[in-house]
Amino acid sequence: MNQILNKYTNEVICESDNLSIKELAQNNNANLEDANLINANLEDANLINANLRNANLINANLEDANLRNANLEDANLINANLRNAN
Repeated sequence: MNQILNKYTNEVICESDNLSIKELAQNNNANLEDANLINANLEDANLINANLRNANLINANLEDANLRNANLEDANLINANLRNAN
């Protein structure tokens, strides 16, 4: 089972037996505020208008991700791969 957890409470933001973390992120109405996405592979993810406020994206792969109008306020992007992301 894949899960995206709240980085403070460890409560499940979204989960699925069938979807990858990338698919969960794209299918969660783009509300990933406070999400723990350390080491997540979000390559080519469609995150238009996503709320990633305060998300933990350390070492995440966001290469070629579409982040147009995404809220990345206070997101932790240390060592995140943002190559060709827009």
